[in-house]
Amino acid sequence: MIKKLVIAAVIFQLLALAGMIAQREYILHTGKEVYLRTAPIDPRDIFRGDYVRLDYTFLTVPIERTRNLPVSISKKGQRVYVVLKESANGVYTFDYLTGEKPSAGIFIAGRTNQRRYQSVNEVIRVKYGIEKFFLEQDSGLKLEKERGGRNDYQRPMEIKVAVSKSGTAMIKDFRWSPISMKLTEERQEADRNRNRDDPPVSPILNLGLKNASEQPLAILNTDNLCMLQLKTDERRASNSIISNNNACEGIKADSKDVVILAPGEEFTTRIDLNESRWYVVKDDKEDHIAAIDQRAQMYRINYDTENYNNLRKEFPNLWLGKLPSRAFNSRGRID
Repeated sequence: MIKKLVIAAVIFQLLALAGMIAQREYILHTGKEVYLRTAPIDPRDIFRGDYVRLDYTFLTVPIERTRNLPVSISKKGQRVYVVLKESANGVYTFDYLTGEKPSAGIFIAGRTNQRRYQSVNEVIRVKYGIEKFFLEQDSGLKLEKERGGRNDYQRPMEIKVAVSKSGTAMIKDFRWSPISMKLTEERQEADRNRNRDDPPVSPILNLGLKNASEQPLAILNTDNLCMLQLKTDERRASNSIISNNNACEGIKADSKDVVILAPGEEFTTRIDLNESRWYVVKDDKEDHIAAIDQRAQMYRINYDTENYNNLRKEFPNLWLGKLPSRAFNSRGRID
């Protein structure tokens, strides 16, 4: 009798495993294919043996970018859905997080990964089952080199996933973004001679863009650097700090702002965050970031060309999209 029960249990487990494999294969073959661009992370923490840890902007969601969340959302394991919107080059980006299953559109189902809010800014951490990309044997070093080091150009991975109608997502493959980015702080002689009581000074940054593809690539260099935006890091953001983009009102890009980069060619621009172009606002006070907040607040520089599709007719190789830099604080510390 015991032997029969053991055999029955083994058969049940095998059938359950076969069902899971069949469901996975069905999603991989029939699911909607979308690309998700990975967010910048610390390269020292990207590899975990035989897989790569992936980060997406929607793994940690500010509470103000959510809808219809249940009262029990603070509990771990609650079902939620991230709604995506199509961007340029077939990449889908984060729109909002909801507690109700959408009736249409592209969305991925996940579960909350926390028992309570993780910070005073109320963010929700979610897992979707696509946070790991398993590597072929001996391919890790090649991928690590292509991905880029901590102080070098970093090239985002664009993960190809298949999404079922119910929101289950499965990783199929990946491609490399044709553009890579580097962010460094420009050290000033005055920084080394500052006294404790001197007024705070915001960092001066150098942001580089590189054509990481094998074909010519067009980028934008608009007046007043309006292709760049200073943003608080949504996942570690104070809701009371907002960017002042008045300096870019009325500025539109045209053909004179297009820069063609040959394969491997770099474009670097200097960003002095003490200048009024980069001021932020908090409690009706407008100033540079070091004068207005504490070191705990993190920021990013977004290279944003999503709204310049009108130039694609003349420059079909123009890169369109939004590429965030690594995070940094008001004293110049870069993650």
